[in-house]
Amino acid sequence: METNERIASLQADNAKLQVQVAQLQTHVAQLQAEKLKLKEENLKLKEKNLKLQQRIADLEAPKNLHPFDLKQNLFANRD
Repeated sequence: METNERIASLQADNAKLQVQVAQLQTHVAQLQAEKLKLKEENLKLKEKNLKLQQRIADLEAPKNLHPFDLKQNLFANRD
């Protein structure tokens, strides 16, 4: 009888552990989904940042030109 009780106790412990494993697997899946969502958001923000940097560069570009280059650009735009 003692052996049967021990087996039953171990089976109960095993069942509890299986429930904990399932809960942890669910939690891991939720964290992975959140991580993926954050990666996507990060990529969108990086893309937006690059566009803004390009816009800044475009806005600053004429200021960086040498006066001689500006004259050439004016003459080139007359065509």
